[in-house]
Amino acid sequence: MDPDNIDGYLNDENGANGTGWNLSQDDYVSFVTELADYAHGLTTSQGNTLLIGQKNGNELVSQLSSKLDFAVLEDCKKLNNHDDPPFCSDFQAYVNQSKPVFSIEYPSTLGNPDTGACNSKGANSTQYADSCDMAKGNAKFSEILKIQGEVGELNGCTEYCNGAGVVVTATNADLDGSLCPAETQGGDGARGSGASLANMSVMLLIGGFGLAMDSCLG
Repeated sequence: MDPDNIDGYLNDENGANGTGWNLSQDDYVSFVTELADYAHGLTTSQGNTLLIGQKNGNELVSQLSSKLDFAVLEDCKKLNNHDDPPFCSDFQAYVNQSKPVFSIEYPSTLGNPDTGACNSKGANSTQYADSCDMAKGNAKFSEILKIQGEVGELNGCTEYCNGAGVVVTATNADLDGSLCPAETQGGDGARGSGASLANMSVMLLIGGFGLAMDSCLG
């Protein structure tokens, strides 16, 4: 599983109290640690331990990387937001512990976020090269490209950095016009993301990380 928005404490800095609870960084670390302890005490129907990952929140890596099983990053190179510093390298702590890091970049030329239309030729050459550049603190990460925002972010349009091109995975007929495979109805099916998921029991990746979204998983 993949708890999102674990850096919500940033909304409470300097007395802003954006969450309404005046939460601190330590509060979030404690909460995610409790989630990890609970997840690791569960067993899937296949007999595997339920795994839990870190979604962004690079300021928490030093406190969470030893407790969690993988990481999911979005726009860690900050190609779409040059005002913020890149944070890919912070997650090398996971790689150093032989834990996978799945990184999503959002090139604007991959597709239309409003309609979900996927560019069958993929992102343009400049954006593809920048998104798939493995020398930005992201060595040994598993990189994919997705459409950012609205309908496009939740559909199955995915471009991989291994030269395989664009793949449209069935997710939801209303989102991408592709029916879910029959074997996935009811939540028993699973599809790969192009990354190695062999050792991962369950991943619900908010933002459609190359997996068919949970609309197909039931």
